Amino acid sequence: MKKILYVTILFVIHWSANSQSDYFVYHSKINDAEIAYFMNNKPNECLALYDEVFDCYDFVFLKDLLNAAQIAIFNNKNYEKYLMRSFEFGLKIDDLKMFPLFSSVYIQYKNNKKIKKIFEEARLRYLQKIDFEYLDYIYSLAINDQVDKYKKGYEKRIDIVFQRLINVIKSKGFPSEKLLGITDTAIFAERSLKKLDINARARKYKVAKYFFYGKNRLHFDVSMPILLHHKCSSALYYDVFLKEIKLGNMHPQDLAFISDFNSQFLDKLPSYCDNLKFEGLYSFSPVTGDLTNRKDIERANKLRKKLYMIPYDVVLKKREFVEKYNFVLNFGFNGSARE
Repeated sequence: MKKILYVTILFVIHWSANSQSDYFVYHSKINDAEIAYFMNNKPNECLALYDEVFDCYDFVFLKDLLNAAQIAIFNNKNYEKYLMRSFEFGLKIDDLKMFPLFSSVYIQYKNNKKIKKIFEEARLRYLQKIDFEYLDYIYSLAINDQVDKYKKGYEKRIDIVFQRLINVIKSKGFPSEKLLGITDTAIFAERSLKKLDINARARKYKVAKYFFYGKNRLHFDVSMPILLHHKCSSALYYDVFLKEIKLGNMHPQDLAFISDFNSQFLDKLPSYCDNLKFEGLYSFSPVTGDLTNRKDIERANKLRKKLYMIPYDVVLKKREFVEKYNFVLNFGFNGSARE
């Protein structure tokens, strides 16, 4: 019995030590949590799985904390621990207004001195983790892409900008929440560098309309247009992106979104996309629309499984909670890049 207990303890220690940097494990566990609740109606099991993941990883995706918080408050469980940690990953108190389930919580928090102090301390830690030099470079690439978009020879121009993005991804990592925080139009102003914020810079080039970030999107998506404008980015650098997903720098659903978006151009690909193979659709609505044919769903589920994404049936079930119970479960680029 002692030997079994010893082996079990060693396994748990090994899992904890190794999974902190392996985000394939992270996403698998998060998927288990979502299935436990949305498919099996087991809130206790769901929240226990969330806690297991959140305790093990230093960086967690904000959307997962917010999903856990909504499930918790909907089931009269402790939601505050998830909201308090959300402040560590870019959530602001005012962002709670976006969530119907937190309407009363927002009223309590907005004038609560204790909560404000917790937020301010968490905000400082959050800002310290952001690579502002890298963020500055990504802003420049994104603005240049929008300036070039309607010029002649854009297919060549986007390939040049895209290659610059890929090169910096290989050296620094994919530009997303882990390295750059969530999209925030005033993030540089918090470092007394307001002139470097994206809207201020975009206005100089008369492309501010493409950076209409009126609120935090609770996800980083400034570089997403470059990845979408390049018509075969997902197939050309699938292995690079997969490595970034494992490191936690990129979310699986971002790659699925890019891939499905790229699939619209299969009949008119530029020369730099020659001889590339697209595996199929992950069905990342609204890019591809809803799936109704069971064979199409099964095909999408096979691809989703390879990318550590929830099955399509779970997506449909989550949509019911959005429509019936006022959950907010979609974050990211145009509200579609995170389901």
